[in-house]
Amino acid sequence: MATVEPNLYPATIAGQIERLQTAKADLKTAIEGKGVTVPSSTKLDGYADLVDSIETGGGGSASPQENDVTFYDYDGTIVASYSASDFANLTSLPNNPDHTSEGLTAQGWNWSLSDAKTYVASYNKLNIGQMYITTDNATKFYIDTSEWYLLDIPYLKYTQTKANGVAIDWGDHTATQRTAGTGAKTVRHTYENKGNYIISFLQDNDCTLTFSNSSSNTIFCSTPNTGGVKIQKVLNKIQIGKNTTLSDYAFHLCFSLSNIPMPTTITALGQYSFYKCYNLNSIIIPNTVTSLGAYLFADCRTLKYVSLPRTINSIPSRCFSDCSDLDSITIPNTVTKIDSYAFSGCYSLSNIIIPSSVTDIEDYAFQHCGSLEALILADGIKNIKDYVFNYCSALNFVDLPSSIKTIGRSSFSAYKNHITFIIRATTPPTLQSVSNGGSFGYETNIEGIYVPDESVETYKATYTGYASKIKGISERT
Repeated sequence: MATVEPNLYPATIAGQIERLQTAKADLKTAIEGKGVTVPSSTKLDGYADLVDSIETGGGGSASPQENDVTFYDYDGTIVASYSASDFANLTSLPNNPDHTSEGLTAQGWNWSLSDAKTYVASYNKLNIGQMYITTDNATKFYIDTSEWYLLDIPYLKYTQTKANGVAIDWGDHTATQRTAGTGAKTVRHTYENKGNYIISFLQDNDCTLTFSNSSSNTIFCSTPNTGGVKIQKVLNKIQIGKNTTLSDYAFHLCFSLSNIPMPTTITALGQYSFYKCYNLNSIIIPNTVTSLGAYLFADCRTLKYVSLPRTINSIPSRCFSDCSDLDSITIPNTVTKIDSYAFSGCYSLSNIIIPSSVTDIEDYAFQHCGSLEALILADGIKNIKDYVFNYCSALNFVDLPSSIKTIGRSSFSAYKNHITFIIRATTPPTLQSVSNGGSFGYETNIEGIYVPDESVETYKATYTGYASKIKGISERT
């Protein structure tokens, strides 16, 4: 870093400003030399936090920090991050991470640069993730048999579209196994010793391998029939290869399952596929996926990093319910509906982008999101159903767009917090109830309802239960 000598600058305000600017430029050069991105919008007092983010030890580069636009690897590692203004100037996406040593081939980011720039220009924030397929095209299960309480004889379930089309290598130097016929299969294998094994599935080019289970069973179970006792701590890691699909209940109740690199061969994720996968902390949905199932990631308690592609058009019921560590999510501008309980119980969720493409938010969609403080809905949303933001105990500001038509019962019920509302529609939206405890919660919990100046009297006549709280937007200071 260059040394700034005091006597080089005159004792004037202009001179002192020049000196500060030079020092700031030197700091930026030094910090970026340690591998930390310095957004162009960073003010001088923000440099201290950037210095703190540099790893100690005298060398090496520090990991990038979350920013407006953040690029995640499959395991939640931040590969790169940018302020919205810096991202607008990018001419290419960051380089793909290299995990060839882990048997993975990178397939690119799940947003294109042009689509991402369009989104960020409107909403200023976006999470983007990397997609992977195995280098040998095999699907691999990494298992740990040390906690099996039966005789090391698991039953494993899958479906094949071609007789003898899937070769299974159990990872213990025994012969490769194939099964006759098509459709659902249940196979078993005995390991002589407890330990860690990699089970590999490699199917023929004209065969599709699918993992799917009934609601009462899992991939590994103690008996082949429905209702068998589950062995839930067997599967620790999955890598997905060619022609492999995941359907309903694929890996539900796999408590030890860690992060899953997702390939572009996946086109849909069925209901309950990762239900109660307690050890899953990040998920990157490929840009080939067009539908998500209900309860897909429900009760994934440590799920924190999520990147959704712009190929989906809805967030289904309870898709992320009770993901208590999820603190931020950006919903693509192709989504038109957020279904009931979709994010209910996401207690850490403090930042959510709901784009203008969303027209309907169904019952209880964000109930018990206790860290959500402010909510600004883009113009386009028409219907907010019953109890959508009920028990969001930290919510203190809500801005509803001019497109809003209906607001359901107790949508913003407040019991401890005090909320300020802005409603930009010139015609008052239809409320389920206008008495105390109605759509906006109890009257004593409302700081004010600010509406277009020309519509104040209309709102007061329509929302009689809240008339004393209604003011013109121009009165808000």
